[in-house]
Amino acid sequence: MPFALQPLLRWRMASADRGETGWTGMRLFATERRSEAMALLARIRAEGPMAASDFEAHKGQSGWWEWSDTKRALE
Repeated sequence: MPFALQPLLRWRMASADRGETGWTGMRLFATERRSEAMALLARIRAEGPMAASDFEAHKGQSGWWEWSDTKRALE
């Protein structure tokens, strides 16, 4: 997506940031579990770009939709 479109999508990002829209499991990270998401963001800011696997202390179940809580927060 072109970066020039970002300002046009700010209203949607703001709504998701308040936990008003988005997938139910992910909305939790904008509200009740926000501190966990902010801790992940702080680590990314400190260490730079990382893969989801860089955050995992253990591997969960494999499969397309078997996301860990860390993966959900990163998404």
